[in-house]
Amino acid sequence: MEIAKKKSEKKVKKAEKKSKKSDKKAEKAQKKTKKTDKKSKKKEKKSGKTSKKEDTREEKKEEKDLSPKEKLRRKKLKRTKRSMLSKMYMRHLRRIAKEKEIPSERLKVQMIDKLTKELEMDDVRHYYSEIFGTEEFDVLKHNLVPEHRVLSPEEKEELKEKYNLRTLKQLPKMKVSDPAVIAVGGVIGDVIEITRSSPTAKETVYYRLVVR
Repeated sequence: MEIAKKKSEKKVKKAEKKSKKSDKKAEKAQKKTKKTDKKSKKKEKKSGKTSKKEDTREEKKEEKDLSPKEKLRRKKLKRTKRSMLSKMYMRHLRRIAKEKEIPSERLKVQMIDKLTKELEMDDVRHYYSEIFGTEEFDVLKHNLVPEHRVLSPEEKEELKEKYNLRTLKQLPKMKVSDPAVIAVGGVIGDVIEITRSSPTAKETVYYRLVVR
């Protein structure tokens, strides 16, 4: 009986040793996989950084080739996009990113930067009007809303000469988030001509500079 007990104890000890060895092997394998994961993540980060650098270089090259008017137009568009996106909540920005298959970021600032690069102005206007409820009806068709129109660069110069303005900043302002500005397709820096009906003078014209 004692001999049988000793044999069984030896078998149990051997089994325990084997299980310990297998556990050690599993731990080593896990450590190896973690190391490989870390290395792959580092490589991905490096590749991401290099791709970002390449993108910025390409953008700079493109900007050099552009005319000063086109540069100014792009700057205005960028500012307008940023101001519109900054008014949205993070959940809205994440939803837009998901719909457009753009990788989302943790911080709101990073999300705004990414979406301003990736999205077109029409898309930003569409989402803004959808979120804030200006897409449900055409504002300009309402009988209490006067006629709105964006002035061309030549008309802006004529306006400055007519009213002896040093800069367009001297004009009264209206926000780029205004539903009428969105409906007309205004951008920061644009001048909106508003034609109102008047009981004394049949029509009165007002000018507003679009700001953030």
